[in-house]
Amino acid sequence: MTEINNLLDQCVKWLKDKTKLRQAESWVEITTPYLDQHNDYLQLYTRRENGSYIPTDDGYVLDDLAQCGCGMERARRQALLNTTLHVF
Repeated sequence: MTEINNLLDQCVKWLKDKTKLRQAESWVEITTPYLDQHNDYLQLYTRRENGSYIPTDDGYVLDDLAQCGCGMERARRQALLNTTLHVF
């Protein structure tokens, strides 16, 4: 158990060290160390609204999937996307 906790601590430290934050007007730009299929860093934006933080990628992931021929027009794809989103 201790070894797994140490690995988890290392993972969290790596993520924190590699994630960059930048103020962009009322938004905070979050650049993660994770890469998309084009080897670009994934970026999220968030701002505080009504006491909560609202995250967005401004539609990047869904637009990128559509440009690669994997649009969400089909019911099955929408169902898979919704299942994935409900996990989070």
